[in-house]
Amino acid sequence: MFKELFNASQDERSVIVTGRCATVFLGITQILLLLALLRRRYLLDQPTAEIWDIQAVLLLSIFGYIGARLYLWGALPVLSFKGAILGYLLLAGSVTGGCLLLLGIPEPSDWASTWLPALLGPAILICMYSLVAHLGKRRIEKMMKAEE
Repeated sequence: MFKELFNASQDERSVIVTGRCATVFLGITQILLLLALLRRRYLLDQPTAEIWDIQAVLLLSIFGYIGARLYLWGALPVLSFKGAILGYLLLAGSVTGGCLLLLGIPEPSDWASTWLPALLGPAILICMYSLVAHLGKRRIEKMMKAEE
């Protein structure tokens, strides 16, 4: 029974529509999880130790989805060096600016817990994005050469 269910030939249009619907509902779920986290953390004043599991699930969901889209579908662009630098400056600037507005200027002794994550986090994100996008592009190009 299950073999017939999963091996049934499907119309391309129905596959595309179900994929898009799944993407929309995944995005809605991720946004609602983020709002629930923000509510619990800032309105209910729960410590991060009590909500770290939801944060981890949200993080894995978002990065897993982006990674799969980059590698398997090749849908997102590969960044040039200039684009990567610009993306890093925008991300690091927005994170640093937001932290400065919310928390003020930190003490120099606290650089490891204030400045370092704000500057290193976007660099790691941009590097991982570029690596997975490059690997996905290479995978798609190999598949296209194999079809020729």
